[in-house]
Amino acid sequence: ETLTLGDVFDGVKRNADYVIGAAPAPGQEITLNARTLYRSAVAMDLQCRPISSSDQVVVRREASVISYDEIENTLRSALVQKGVTGNFNVALNSGKPTIVLPKDMPKQVALSAIDFDVQKDYFSATLVAPSLDNPVQRINVTGMVERLSSVPVLRSNLQNGDVIGANDIEMIEASEVQRLL
Repeated sequence: ETLTLGDVFDGVKRNADYVIGAAPAPGQEITLNARTLYRSAVAMDLQCRPISSSDQVVVRREASVISYDEIENTLRSALVQKGVTGNFNVALNSGKPTIVLPKDMPKQVALSAIDFDVQKDYFSATLVAPSLDNPVQRINVTGMVERLSSVPVLRSNLQNGDVIGANDIEMIEASEVQRLL
């Protein structure tokens, strides 16, 4: 949670545990420029000094990142349990979120609540990570279930008068929105 002198400067014996600021959030980084490094070294009576004004230290905090694919799979399983059948996509209104946890946390996500409107194919859900018992991170999402169906499409462009054969057509999975475009 904190950034210490020993985290920034190599070989510091005295005051290595001295807190110089807050650590970046898990998965994030901060950059300490030459001026900040110089002021810290002088204040703590360190012999280390930046060589040029372009010197910098980048502090990156390790993290466990739960990908959008893992979030989507959790939502998909819950929607199937709510009665959604057949092929479908999960389309979130907020893009493709990820969940960032401290590095020592397991990369797991759980669903704490989900509401599904069968008539509108609309859902809202609350996801927690790493578990229901230990909800370190919580995100609320809303979205739609996009039902998919097989649609015939041409494999390549044909000329006027060409006869379409079985080898010219392939079936793809498309949503209602895609078919309207």
